[in-house]
Amino acid sequence: MPIVFVGIKTHPGQSDAVRDALSSREEVRSICKLYAGQYDVVMVIEVPSLEKYHEFVACVLADHEGVIDFESFIAV
Repeated sequence: MPIVFVGIKTHPGQSDAVRDALSSREEVRSICKLYAGQYDVVMVIEVPSLEKYHEFVACVLADHEGVIDFESFIAV
């Protein structure tokens, strides 16, 4: 199962809302709000396949109104 580390940039003032919304997803193993650095939120997700991760990106991250951008680091 791939484990993916994701750094997320949010719209100003949206990091708590993004963290709270994503924390309820079954794929999310850990999620934290950051106070310094280039990302506002960082999370670790676990998915059964890379295809499922691409679905997560397309259906969850890309469509979330509070997310500006994100970067993935995939461990296989």
